[in-house]
Amino acid sequence: MTITNGIKAKIEELKKELKEVKGTATEVYTRIVGYYRPVQNWNKGKAEEYVDREAFNIHEQAIIDKKEDEIVKEEIDKLEKLDSSKNKFEIVVNDKGQVKKYRLFYSDNCPGCPPVKNYLRQIKLVGEEVNASTKEGFEEAVRHNITGTPTVLLLNAYGEVIDKAYTPSQIEQLIA
Repeated sequence: MTITNGIKAKIEELKKELKEVKGTATEVYTRIVGYYRPVQNWNKGKAEEYVDREAFNIHEQAIIDKKEDEIVKEEIDKLEKLDSSKNKFEIVVNDKGQVKKYRLFYSDNCPGCPPVKNYLRQIKLVGEEVNASTKEGFEEAVRHNITGTPTVLLLNAYGEVIDKAYTPSQIEQLIA
């Protein structure tokens, strides 16, 4: 029993010492207005601002970012599953007439261009292909406000633009 009492007495003595521990003042440097300065030398306004700052832990933030990414992906999946009919394009009757020809704007390194080219070759529609990778093709694309490839301008008999399409399924719906 004396050993237990001795240990308890030593623990109480260490607890008292711990309460009386006095450290030395630490000088804290942090960035303010583009450079690092000791916080104790800041003016009153900046010192108050420092108190309002929140500490940033990069490891905790990485976990939060990962969770937010997962939540965003889940929400996108929910929206896509909600109504697949919303992804379909409406066929709108217009007063410009029927589609008679097309102009395909493509680029050499475009992964979406070959399927569109193949589809346009299968249908019996007169058209022309414009390589937007060339200087002349790029200038032509700019004149038509085309910002990406592939873009198909669907034209009436007078050469007026009726609509734009970007995928084979969109083309199919618009010329049907």
